[in-house]
Amino acid sequence: MAVPRLGVYVGKALNVTCQGDNITYEVVLLDRQRSTVQMIPQLSYFKGGQPPWQVEGTWESEDGEVVIGVTKQDITGPRKDTDLKLTIGADGALIFRDTPCTWKSPPPEADPLKAKQEEIARSSAEAQAKQAELEAKREELQRQHEEQEAARRAQEEELRRLREELEQQRQRQAAEAAKAEEERARLAAEAEEQRVLRERQQQELNALMRAKEEVQSTREALAAQQSLVEAKRLEVENSRAASEEERAAKLAEVQTQQAELQRLQQEVERQRIEEERLRQAQDETFKLMDQELKERADHLVQAEQGLSQERQQIMKSRRSLGMVQAHVVSMLDEADKHLGLANGQAHISLDASDEPEAELDAEEEDMRSPGGADVWNMDWSSVAGKQQEVPPAEGPASVA
Repeated sequence: MAVPRLGVYVGKALNVTCQGDNITYEVVLLDRQRSTVQMIPQLSYFKGGQPPWQVEGTWESEDGEVVIGVTKQDITGPRKDTDLKLTIGADGALIFRDTPCTWKSPPPEADPLKAKQEEIARSSAEAQAKQAELEAKREELQRQHEEQEAARRAQEEELRRLREELEQQRQRQAAEAAKAEEERARLAAEAEEQRVLRERQQQELNALMRAKEEVQSTREALAAQQSLVEAKRLEVENSRAASEEERAAKLAEVQTQQAELQRLQQEVERQRIEEERLRQAQDETFKLMDQELKERADHLVQAEQGLSQERQQIMKSRRSLGMVQAHVVSMLDEADKHLGLANGQAHISLDASDEPEAELDAEEEDMRSPGGADVWNMDWSSVAGKQQEVPPAEGPASVA
């Protein structure tokens, strides 16, 4: 890699901007990477030439070029912090703006007084820079101190606010805990009521099972009666020649008994179907009750997390319970109609439009049936008791 010589390089460019506008470039490479570049026009500025300029900078050699970084600019010419690139020719000349600048002389001797002045100016500039830096640091420290003081006051204010919020939250939590305890006690009482209701329904189911057993025994008696009728029919057929009139009478009697037997069989089958439907309704009721109890248990666990959510869940659970009870009553009414108890029997109906109030502690006056009975406190065993008042089916004696 070619290294340029220290010294003065001079080159001349002819007719740069116009005829006769000749320019002399002077490049001085000094030690410690210092340099100067000067442009000297031969044509006066007042006669159409360019204004002269001189810049100072630092230079370095890389890849066959001399790169001069301008550190001190003139009124005209290259600006500060720009780079001037000079190509090193084969003969050691520096080519600047397509103008070869040849080496003319070693670098000029430095003037001791000027060098001393430059050193003093440089030291003064460094001292001023350090003083400005110290002043900036002092202002920065002052600003940081003010920011820290403001941050400390803000932290104290935030801590005071947090203490107040913590105290308020503690009071709210205490109040919510008390409400949750009351809600837990109320839910426990409702769970106990549901348990009692479930026991009553189990008793009703047992009564229905006993009624089913009675129907089965009735079915067996009817089968025996049918066998007897079949034997009589055979006897009538065997004695047909004895008496035509007697045969006709006995045949009519047998037909009457067969019709009655078929009617009884249809009645027994209808009762069996009704009992099966009622059993399915009871099973569905038990499933819904189990699901309701599980939902209430989960709701009790989540009572600590928010009374608002608990109240919404309780309202939903009560509506579901009302629908289930209304469904059970509807099934019982349908069973009464099929068993012939539509006339002369007292019915208990629920108003499907009744819903609990938004506030749980309000009086639930809207949840009463047209007869004045409270749906939640109603004794459902009485409904089952009325269900059991069905008149017994006609036995073999009535057929005879």
